[in-house]
Amino acid sequence: MRTSLTWLLAAGLLAGCVTASTVPLGEPIPRPVVPWEQVRVFLDETDVPGPFEKVALIKAEGQYEWANNRELVDKLRKEAGKAGANAIILAEVKEPSDVAKVADAVLGVPAKRKIQVLAISYLPAERRPGP
Repeated sequence: MRTSLTWLLAAGLLAGCVTASTVPLGEPIPRPVVPWEQVRVFLDETDVPGPFEKVALIKAEGQYEWANNRELVDKLRKEAGKAGANAIILAEVKEPSDVAKVADAVLGVPAKRKIQVLAISYLPAERRPGP
């Protein structure tokens, strides 16, 4: 019984290590959910192959010891897909400072890794109407 409780608590801690918040942008347009695996990641607006609509601003954060950038980006892709976006553009990546890491280790003040993205909807070239 005690082992089951320990595993349950550990699973709860790991599941809660990355959080995200979404702020919709513009007029609310109903969009179908996009599977997160199909949400593309772009480094800059100029990398997007064609015009796009801004869907939402999404932020994710996690304790730097537990959450790596891959986990944060995957969480952002999932949230973007829920909002009906088929891509994200990385806007800001913040790593905790050395002082924050020391405060985390010594005082228990959480040091967070944070990423902010712009969720967008674009029409891939193969689905655009021809000339």
